[in-house]
Amino acid sequence: MKIETKYNVGDTVWIPKLDRGSGIYLPEEKNIEEIAIYIRKKSNINIIYFFPLLPFNGFDADELYATKEECQEVCDKKNKMGRR
Repeated sequence: MKIETKYNVGDTVWIPKLDRGSGIYLPEEKNIEEIAIYIRKKSNINIIYFFPLLPFNGFDADELYATKEECQEVCDKKNKMGRR
């Protein structure tokens, strides 16, 4: 079995983070510190990415963005949905 991750340890990624003061989502830059790979029966693979200062909050690859611009688009959509 060959397993490939979308990102590597040390990579910089962006996550949408809710600013509690303003109530809006903003892009936040993070560096990947740890990757956990879980393999279950029937080849079910789960890859979780972890960051410094958030050691117990893991993220799936689909929650991470390679650029600030990509993350900003997601933040804008989340912010628009919250204003309805």
